[in-house]
Amino acid sequence: MPSPVQSKTRERVEEIVRTVDSISGNLTFPIRSFKELSDALGGEGAEVQHGGERRKVALVRGLIPDAYFPIESREELITKIIDLQSRLTSGWPGPVEAGTELKAPPPDAGRPLARDDAPKPGKGGPAVKGWR
Repeated sequence: MPSPVQSKTRERVEEIVRTVDSISGNLTFPIRSFKELSDALGGEGAEVQHGGERRKVALVRGLIPDAYFPIESREELITKIIDLQSRLTSGWPGPVEAGTELKAPPPDAGRPLARDDAPKPGKGGPAVKGWR
């Protein structure tokens, strides 16, 4: 049985996958810059539904490093959004601050997810170049 941390992580990853799926019809890969991403979503004034909230595209401009581009595929976009959320959300996926180096997993972390536990839009797990 997954721990509370694993369950919350899974829920957030599934929400990210739903968000990407809802916008992917507007995207053409590779996406070479934030401007290309913004333009594909309707411009910086456009809104994207994520996590029960509508968010302006312009609000995420400063959160996405230039080094994240190009984004070669839907899977890479999902991976990079997961990375961003884990870096920017305090306490995600567990009760530690973003950027905290852990010497060992928290005691309530439970067992690591098995390969079969992860959501599978492709094969295997996420990697920078897509699902492997």
